[in-house]
Amino acid sequence: ALVAWAYGRKASTTTPRATEIFTFGPVVTADQFVKVVERAYKEQRLLTAGVASFDALSTSVARAVKLLACCLMLIILLEIYEVPTSAWLVPLGTGIITVALLAGSITSDFFESFYYAYITRPYDIGDRVLLSSPGSDPTMASLVVKNVFLVRTEFLNIAGQSLL
Repeated sequence: ALVAWAYGRKASTTTPRATEIFTFGPVVTADQFVKVVERAYKEQRLLTAGVASFDALSTSVARAVKLLACCLMLIILLEIYEVPTSAWLVPLGTGIITVALLAGSITSDFFESFYYAYITRPYDIGDRVLLSSPGSDPTMASLVVKNVFLVRTEFLNIAGQSLL
């Protein structure tokens, strides 16, 4: 009724009561209250860790973009002052392309993992992931995501051991 009054509307008679939404019933025991508060605290911690992980990824991408922009600005500045940049830019570019081609799988893995971890975001910190090894028995290993990095993900197994 207070919300309806605040928005200038009539109170709805179909609004569900709190006892219909929560499964505890009209009386909440101390144990049920503690479980709800613990669950809310755990969700808050996982949400905070997920935001921190995403911020770390964003920071690394921002640094790479800033470095690229600084290099481009340096080249433009050298061209403005008529410094012959082609004498060193062509061999440098050729060397960079050569190294990228020699380490082709590493470069492609990096960009694939960047896209997968940064844009797709298949899982977040605190999510439970089931993994099995191909070609082995069909048992699944239950892992919990501890941290998401740009190229790898850190998991916790049931025993509390950290796996990369």
